[in-house]
Amino acid sequence: MEACGKTYSSGTAKEEIYAFAKEGELPLSILMAGITNPDPAYRIERSRERSRFFVFEYVIAGRGRLLIDGERFDLTAGDTYILTPDTEQCYYSDKSDPLKKIWVNLESTYLSTLLEAHGLCCGVYRYNAYARLEEIFTIAKSGRSVAAVSQQIAPILLSLIEALSGRYEQKRENGTAQIARARIDALNGKAFSPSALAEELHVSLSTLTRDFLSAYGATPYEYYLSHKEMLAKSLLQNTALSAKEIAYRLGFADEHYFSNFFKKRTGLRPMEYKKGCFFGP
Repeated sequence: MEACGKTYSSGTAKEEIYAFAKEGELPLSILMAGITNPDPAYRIERSRERSRFFVFEYVIAGRGRLLIDGERFDLTAGDTYILTPDTEQCYYSDKSDPLKKIWVNLESTYLSTLLEAHGLCCGVYRYNAYARLEEIFTIAKSGRSVAAVSQQIAPILLSLIEALSGRYEQKRENGTAQIARARIDALNGKAFSPSALAEELHVSLSTLTRDFLSAYGATPYEYYLSHKEMLAKSLLQNTALSAKEIAYRLGFADEHYFSNFFKKRTGLRPMEYKKGCFFGP
């Protein structure tokens, strides 16, 4: 089943939505992706019975309100929010400054576990998710099958969850170490230089190392390697990507370097690790 892209009118505003028909039982399945333009009358309500999917949305501009099981959140530009199944949901635009947002709706057999593992729940996070959601939206427009699109967006969604998890934890932290960790997390495993990061933050390498070690119990480079290992494990566990594809996404020169890195860190080759994980329903 191919993606069906249509532009839907809503009052004086328009929503560009790409919707997908269900195609078998997939570990992660995209339902819709879209951009909602400002509309003072915009309002979405879902009962527990109707909220059977996950929602990731980013507020590009405007203001609004979100209620989850009666708990109220004020929405402003720069907010990302997650909605999970089996919750009562209502969200709407401020009439004088309506919302513009980008979003994706998904079904998944493992997202609840993944969110819980990263300390995330249904709610609002002060994090700019626009780039990742725009990438998902662009893939949704490609006209490929729901299975192909879902597989392609899975690593992007994982990186968003990792980033949101970092932002959530950073609310309890301060200073240079917090900023450094956010920079490392944003690399998603790509090349990292502690000295270049120290220069970017206008501190000495020794100061950066001391502050980071005090905050997280590891040097920036040790944290980077651990984070890279965690990303590799998550991709092996939760996607159908090959070791070669994962090596490319995480910035390794080739599959051989990735395999040696993973073996040194875990004692297993990537595919040996994957065989011990469950992928699929």
